[in-house]
Amino acid sequence: MRFTSSDGVFGVVVAADSSDIAYDWGFSGIPAKYLTRDYYVSWAPGTTDLSANGSPVWVTPLTDGTTFYVDYSPLDGIVDETFTLDVLQ
Repeated sequence: MRFTSSDGVFGVVVAADSSDIAYDWGFSGIPAKYLTRDYYVSWAPGTTDLSANGSPVWVTPLTDGTTFYVDYSPLDGIVDETFTLDVLQ
């Protein structure tokens, strides 16, 4: 969802329930004025033995046709994945 306000003042907190307590999650929204071209996400494995991923990262662009570049090892200088999304896709 995209939220707007005539005076630009409001807060957003999202909580989700998957019916499995191990996969319930939430986040706070980031105001558009704080968005930048680059974001770095700390490594957060789903399990200690790396057999499952319970820590996904969710993204959505502000404009259609936005290309995302994903680099799992930023020190090697190689982009590992690219994909293009439209707003709220």
